[in-house]
Amino acid sequence: MTETETATPGLRQRVLAGLAILASRPGAALAFLYLLAVVAAAIAGPPFFADSAEAIDFKARNLPPLSLEPSWHYLLGSDSIGRPSLDRLLVSARSTLLISLVAVALSAAAGVLLGLVAGLRGGFAAAAIMRVCDALMSFPTLLLAILLLYVVKSSVGTVVLVLAVSRLALFIRVTRAETAEVRGRVYVTASRAIGARPGWITRVHLLPALVPTLVTLFAVEVAFTMLAESSLSFIGIGVQPPGVSWGLMVAQGRDYLATQWWLSFWPGLAIVLTALSLVVVANLMKTALDPRQKWRLQM
Repeated sequence: MTETETATPGLRQRVLAGLAILASRPGAALAFLYLLAVVAAAIAGPPFFADSAEAIDFKARNLPPLSLEPSWHYLLGSDSIGRPSLDRLLVSARSTLLISLVAVALSAAAGVLLGLVAGLRGGFAAAAIMRVCDALMSFPTLLLAILLLYVVKSSVGTVVLVLAVSRLALFIRVTRAETAEVRGRVYVTASRAIGARPGWITRVHLLPALVPTLVTLFAVEVAFTMLAESSLSFIGIGVQPPGVSWGLMVAQGRDYLATQWWLSFWPGLAIVLTALSLVVVANLMKTALDPRQKWRLQM
């Protein structure tokens, strides 16, 4: 039996275990279904609702929620120039998710690579990498992002890069700590003793041990980055019009909270529910992927 054939049943077993755990936990199942709905909105929202989200209709201005006239597009109300809140919420889901996912993906890719170097090589390289981490972590994330965005011109690309840099240190530190712990285990020492190459040890022993922690960290960081992007957009240095995001929608509705509370309520609710759902699903994935919790694989 080849290595691939041996690994495949284990992966299938973990996926089935995750689905079984999901089915046994109504809260986690609800969070998972909600995230699927958000992803579907991010995919289908702009192609189908981009035009209606920006259509100005003064006859439909300031409509409250549950308004079905002039059409179902106004189910969540409308703003002061008649744009439907539902359509804007669906369209802005893509930019909000993309900014968070791309920023965390960049942080994870660079952070895992540097963390592996620091954990495996040691010496001057590890010391230099960890001092950079200390410098990054000496600033609160939002403060660092605000400082960087005031230096460079604010755009979607710069927001992504700034958020990626601000969360880089966490991936480096977690990867280095996990790598240092795994490389000291008996089976890794035995592999080195029989002449296994560092690349093979990393691929076979280190990375599988890192996956549960990194997957969980990735999902939690997406939730945190979404909140950070919303905060930056709320104070006016994140996504700029004519772009749209949930954070920008909250910012644009803050001047009308006394009379049109729904303008900020719906995007704010979407941000909170998405962040909470990501944390719940991250905990589920940690349970399903962590090989140390073998008893759950029997479910």
